[in-house]
Amino acid sequence: VSDSLRQRVGKANAYKVDLFVSIHFNCFNKKAHGTEVFAISPIGRMYAKAIVDNLADLGWRNRGVKDGRHLYVVKHTDMPAVLIEVCFCDNEDDMKKFDADEVAKAIALAIAEVRR
Repeated sequence: VSDSLRQRVGKANAYKVDLFVSIHFNCFNKKAHGTEVFAISPIGRMYAKAIVDNLADLGWRNRGVKDGRHLYVVKHTDMPAVLIEVCFCDNEDDMKKFDADEVAKAIALAIAEVRR
């Protein structure tokens, strides 16, 4: 896993991208639910807020923007970075709301909104 994370960060830094976006699904105890986004930098937190709000508009509980200092890809990229936890994949109600196209659209619109 560590090598994979280093490779992802290395590519992003080498290509000098404007924003690093990592998309994941949470898993905990089948009861936890909702969406959250991790970030560190002020700009990253702006993107994170727009993304988590758009995802919450799809019906998930808004768990907010979280401190991502403990996450390798958020901590080691040269550019603003966000790690999105779309929802809890072990929560049946969260997964009933999941639609990949709608999630992609919500994330893309949030990024475009902040870039304006």
